[in-house]
Formats: sequence, C-alpha cells, structure tokens
Amino acid sequence: MRPHLGAISGNLAGGQSFSGITDIVGGESPTPGKDVRTALQDLNPGKLILELPSLYEDLGTVDVELTVPDDFPCPTGTEEKRCVCEN
Repeated sequence: MRPHLGAISGNLAGGQSFSGITDIVGGESPTPGKDVRTALQDLNPGKLILELPSLYEDLGTVDVELTVPDDFPCPTGTEEKRCVCEN
C-alpha cells in the first residue's frame, strides 16, 4: 500500500476532507512503554489507523470515507462501500 498513500483521499465524519496519508504514526503513546503505532494497533484491533499530515490534532476514532486508486484493494480494517448509479 505504501506506494499509493499519496493517492488516497477521503472525508472525515463531519465533512472535513483530506488528501494523502502517511504510514508514520506520531504523537504520544496511550500505553506506557510501547511505541505509539503498536499501542494504537493493540487498542484498536482490526481497525485502519490513519495519520493525516494536514491535521494538527488527534481526532480519536472517527468514521472515514476513503477514495483509493482504481484497481486498488480496500485497506485492511475497512469495508468496501458499493454504490449503484441510476439513470
């Protein structure tokens, strides 16, 4: 997934949009003695954890709608949303 991170965009619950994500998870670890990425993965098993470079605060757990490049599988921890267009 790493080569495609810059092509992923989306919308957060509340309508805020973003473009590009990073695989670097920063901030303070919620579990003493564990790095932040491992601690977040342990606390949120099966969830997709995103680091959005354009945000300056931790939003916690929110719903996110992702737009991924064509022919790119949905990331682990997400559900594929299908739509049917009617004419």
